[in-house]
Amino acid sequence: MGLILILSVVGILLILAEILITPGTFFSGVCGLACLATACYFSYTEFGVVGLVVSVIITVALMVTLVVLSLRANTWKKLALNDNIDSKADSDPSAKGISVGMEGVSKTRLAPMGNVIINGITVEATSDKGQMIDAASPVRVTMVEDNKIYVTSI
Repeated sequence: MGLILILSVVGILLILAEILITPGTFFSGVCGLACLATACYFSYTEFGVVGLVVSVIITVALMVTLVVLSLRANTWKKLALNDNIDSKADSDPSAKGISVGMEGVSKTRLAPMGNVIINGITVEATSDKGQMIDAASPVRVTMVEDNKIYVTSI
């Protein structure tokens, strides 16, 4: 009797884990079903058909109840990422007034990409020829291509 209860509880917990925590992994769901099937088999061999029917009814009722309670408790919302991404691609540097020859200061280390401040505007830039430029170093715009700004250390 104790083994049947332990197998039933472990099986239900594994199936709940498959549904709520690790969906699609398949392993915990299969192990849970195996535990439940074994518990039903043992209840049949120990108590006969009546034991099997009672075991199946109790197991199904518990599963349905626990899944409904878990979903009603907004478990999915606690596990889901609810952040909205409201950023967009950087605009054309020429629209910001940035052109070749302008000077500024690197805000972060360029290795080879980072942020620079040019005319009080922080923009993302790439160091020319892949060189490393430390933060707070003076830089000069060497090329503007599409939406990319290339700078070199002064």
